[in-house]
Amino acid sequence: MNSTTRAHGRLRPAPIVAAALLLAILTPSVLYPLARVAVEIAQGAASADAWAGPAVGAVAGAFVRSLGVALLIAAMATALAFPAARLLARRGAIWAPMLMTPMLMPAYLAYAGWGLARAPGTILGDALERAASAGARWAPIYTGRSLAIVALALWAFPLAALVLASSIARRDPALDDVLRLEPASKLLRIRAALGLHRASIGASVALVALAMLGSSVPLHLAQVDTLAIVVWRELSESPRADWWQAWVSASPLLALAMLGAWIVGGRLVRAGMSDSSELPRDDTVRRVGLWTRASAVAVWIAAVGAPIALFAISIRSPDSLWRFWRLSAEGVRTSLLTALAVSLCSLLIALSLSYLLSTRSRGGARVASGAVRVLLLSAMAPGVLVGAALVESFPSLEPRALPVLAGVARFGFVAAVGACLASWAEPLARRDARLLASPGARAWAIACLPTQWALLVGASLAAGLMSLHEIEASVLVQPPGSGALAQQILSYLHFARLEDMSSAGLWLVGGGTLAALGVTGLIALGARAGQGRAGGRS
Repeated sequence: MNSTTRAHGRLRPAPIVAAALLLAILTPSVLYPLARVAVEIAQGAASADAWAGPAVGAVAGAFVRSLGVALLIAAMATALAFPAARLLARRGAIWAPMLMTPMLMPAYLAYAGWGLARAPGTILGDALERAASAGARWAPIYTGRSLAIVALALWAFPLAALVLASSIARRDPALDDVLRLEPASKLLRIRAALGLHRASIGASVALVALAMLGSSVPLHLAQVDTLAIVVWRELSESPRADWWQAWVSASPLLALAMLGAWIVGGRLVRAGMSDSSELPRDDTVRRVGLWTRASAVAVWIAAVGAPIALFAISIRSPDSLWRFWRLSAEGVRTSLLTALAVSLCSLLIALSLSYLLSTRSRGGARVASGAVRVLLLSAMAPGVLVGAALVESFPSLEPRALPVLAGVARFGFVAAVGACLASWAEPLARRDARLLASPGARAWAIACLPTQWALLVGASLAAGLMSLHEIEASVLVQPPGSGALAQQILSYLHFARLEDMSSAGLWLVGGGTLAALGVTGLIALGARAGQGRAGGRS
């Protein structure tokens, strides 16, 4: 591929322009804030007389607790994801729009929705109150903590399903026939099937655990003292001059985030430059069992449908629905504009990466790999640290610009994943013909964009939709006031303002679910178009 590019005899400006565009977006959102934080840590450590942050033992204990909770959530999400993974592997274009929806919703959705089932006056709420009055004061606390863990597992199960589905799709279909005809017991056949996916199960648990290590809101509300929450508290209670200590305290989380970003980013870019025709393909139409479909739908209902229904049932007065707009209309408008700006920046990231990967050059691969890894690092790091870094780096910047930078830093990786998937699905024959004719941007736009646009636009809209519900970085970068929607939602969650929370949840999450269905449908349409053309290659 590189020799084909060199055969044209001159250096083309398009890859330089694409790399410069990536650098222009990533520098203010990720690279400069990281450099600024590194300098402040060095200056703070050099000038400090003594360490005034959390004790080393407290940080170590919080990190071990964080790791344990993250692994528990990841194991639960992986177990819940198996039915959805089978559906995605066999009927992905049909089921993906619904099954991928939970990850585009706020992480606090299931926690806040199911939390209404234990509110005062409910059967569970009254039972917990009686138990606490009888001396079992631990019952409400551990119920809340269990609910937070289950809620995050429900939020993350689509991520686990994607990892597992990739392994199921790669499995030779003949193995399914062998297992089906095997006279052993059902349990032994299940164990054998799981054994075929040991690597993907481990990858699913590791990836979800990495995503959960930086998560704060549901665990913070449930009083699970993870390291991300210790860092958040340190930022809230310290002057800005001492924020460097919060970064030092978060170093175990950041080290794991860097390791995960390096490994996952490298694999994504290698996948984007590989040939999807290497996968075994099943020419027969295989039905997915009713039990699998029912289980996947039940998990989705628990993650999205039931919380929305609980929000609706708990509203006592219809006036509260309209009160939400009186209180939050400005915040919704500002958040929508921010989400639109994040989507546009993410689309530029997706287009640039897709083109760089399409050149099949070492230079393009290096730039793409660096960009994907940086975006993954900022996504895996605790959101409050991303917000703190932006506030420290741009103290005089227009307040409306900081949430956009935070959204790009937190969710730009979605566009990067979409670009890698779009590049991977390009038909081999078309790729070779395009590179032989011209490796330039015009040839790429003519040959690739007609099949990639839905996937790239869908991934960019998904990044914007996720930024609409973002709280952790937003509470730091948004100025206080009635227009700060994230701060309003956080206060509703903190102070158990159930009526206001239910109204906000019904409007934001209900409307967001419809938008998420459209976005995931667009992504599925783009993925199906690419795979359909890939499947027809000789």
